Amino acid sequence: MLSPITNQRSDQYGGSLENRARLIVDIIRSIRQATSLA
Repeated sequence: MLSPITNQRSDQYGGSLENRARLIVDIIRSIRQATSLA
């Protein structure tokens, strides 16, 4: 997902490093929200 060589997506998860990392960041945020004790 992070490699520009294998990630040829043209949506919000492709292109720049920020976009390529977006899926991972979204997953981590969702896990934190779902497991938050606060």
